[in-house]
Amino acid sequence: SKYTDPSFWEEYYGGAAPEERYDWLLSHGGAISAVELPAAWRRADGERAAPPATFGALLRELMGGPGTELLMVGCGHSDLSEDLYQDGYTRFTNIDISGHVVETMRSQLHEKLPGMRWLQMNASRMEFEDASFDAVLDKATVDALAGDKALASATLLEAHRVLRPGGVFVMTSLFAPEKNLVMETRDVVGWQDCLTLTITADAYVYACARA
Repeated sequence: SKYTDPSFWEEYYGGAAPEERYDWLLSHGGAISAVELPAAWRRADGERAAPPATFGALLRELMGGPGTELLMVGCGHSDLSEDLYQDGYTRFTNIDISGHVVETMRSQLHEKLPGMRWLQMNASRMEFEDASFDAVLDKATVDALAGDKALASATLLEAHRVLRPGGVFVMTSLFAPEKNLVMETRDVVGWQDCLTLTITADAYVYACARA
């Protein structure tokens, strides 16, 4: 698959206008189907009047409040990182295989979003220490790697490794549970628990907790 080739992404982002932004599958303010999370998965502080109605609100419940130290893998040129920063997630690191898109996003946003990090890095071979983050967020990067099962599985193992105990991995996907690698490999990776949410007609959210 071309999507597993780093040169594809370098060419893709190199051909994009510097101001271009694109959110894979879901945007921060995008409407989602009403989902009632089990109490154990509601990590955000405070009371809420109703179940989350947008993707951003769902992420807050799954990942916890703004004190969360967050890693976004395969960040691309999505607006989601900036939107989450504005929500208060200022302890935030973004990685992408494309050096071009990382430099573009860093140069455009480093003054506006002080403290946010943008790093070129392979999600299947991350350079972070074990237990570095409270939450890892993936918007369809594992989907893009699905053509190389070993590579996609390595990315899931790395997400687990860099999470702190009790941390959560949140992934958006086009693939239903019976075809999704995160569910297929959950025991091999070693997740304590996984939750599947159908949030639009053609998109799913998977959340997996590290013991």
